[in-house]
Amino acid sequence: MAWLEKMQAEFGVPIEYVVAIIGVETYYGRYAGNYRVIDALSTLAFDYPARSPFFTKELEHFLLLSKEQKLKPAELKGSYAGAMGYGQFMPSSYRAYVTTMMAWPISGLTLPMPLAVLPTTLSAMAGSPVRAWWSGRE
Repeated sequence: MAWLEKMQAEFGVPIEYVVAIIGVETYYGRYAGNYRVIDALSTLAFDYPARSPFFTKELEHFLLLSKEQKLKPAELKGSYAGAMGYGQFMPSSYRAYVTTMMAWPISGLTLPMPLAVLPTTLSAMAGSPVRAWWSGRE
């Protein structure tokens, strides 16, 4: 629980919201997907023309994330759409929103890095309509 408290203190996002998102997205960490992310993103980028621009960019972000974090892209698992981790975020979200928590140990997108994207994303959206439900503070 110390890492949850650290994230709450650093980003101001209540622990309850982080835990609730994990619960909804992965059944409290029990299921985060069994698809190879590289396969899912490649298939969607090259075999679905209507969504190709979006998934091509996500594939690029995935490969860059793998290189930056020294991860093996062929080993990372996620959803059929390429979402990863406990928050089921796309690779671009990891690259855009995970900031200070990146200093924490990372091993194949397991704890705590996937959790770090949750409060950083919510914190980044603090000026948006999302603010009303995530903080209750105006």
